[in-house]
Amino acid sequence: MDRPDSCALEVSVADGKIERIQAAPAGTSGHHNTQGFICNKIGNFDRRVYHPDRILYPQRRVGPKGEARFEQGFVATLFFGWLPLYLPELFPTRVRAAGAGIAYNVGRFATALGVLAAGALFAAMGGSYPKVGAICGLIYLLGLIVIWWAPDTTNRKLKE
Repeated sequence: MDRPDSCALEVSVADGKIERIQAAPAGTSGHHNTQGFICNKIGNFDRRVYHPDRILYPQRRVGPKGEARFEQGFVATLFFGWLPLYLPELFPTRVRAAGAGIAYNVGRFATALGVLAAGALFAAMGGSYPKVGAICGLIYLLGLIVIWWAPDTTNRKLKE
């Protein structure tokens, strides 16, 4: 078991930041799995989340394997980086995880269909990579058009 949503926890929060995570005392939560115990992974969760070396953006390797040289993955960030920043704010707190999960998975299915469609598109374009790339690049144009009508969430309090 390594999911914090299946553990009975007591979490101390100050100024919006986790200060301490510990197991709820045995017998106080009625939780049949943890019974006053949590693993180190969850007990140290706050250290990982607030660690200064935590990776916050998609990255790609730029040097030989093992050199640990990376740069922000420009295309991956353009295409997927906005998802965790924007989509969860559109859902009320009680369904935010489910709503964000649905949005991510719709994107995954769309990506899978896009891969299948790319083969057909490649055949239809006579095997021309530049033509296929130009047509696939239109997804960004579509995104620019759609985002124009998306709700602005700047400085907006999240729905409970």
